[in-house]
Amino acid sequence: MKSTKKDLKFKHLILFDSNCTLCQKAVQQILSVDKKKLFIFSPLNGKSAKEYLGEKQKSYLKKNTLVLLENYKTTSKISIRSKAVFRIYTHIGGFFFFLGIFSYFPFLFDPIYNLIAQHRHKLTKGKEFTVPQERFLP
Repeated sequence: MKSTKKDLKFKHLILFDSNCTLCQKAVQQILSVDKKKLFIFSPLNGKSAKEYLGEKQKSYLKKNTLVLLENYKTTSKISIRSKAVFRIYTHIGGFFFFLGIFSYFPFLFDPIYNLIAQHRHKLTKGKEFTVPQERFLP
């Protein structure tokens, strides 16, 4: 994918279920603490996800997972589920950096992540929000 002027400053791509209110709230939370503007977002079922993930996109859609592509324009290290969440904390830095330590123990947190992912549509009700366009890929 060609880099445009608008996405040059963003380093990491977060792919999320754009139909999930809980996922949208997570994106909103990341936006509020991402002062360095390290993250850009895209729906997991979108055009950008297909371009960056290829055939893996279908598998991740079935797994109900959040996907983090670190340095998505170059190396694209992929993290999913709880590991992705904790890697996001690492990049945000500050107090959140210490939560990133848990990214080394996804086997402890993935069962909890999976349980929440299975019931996420029932757990949250609320109005949807829109991601600011400069932080969103199709």
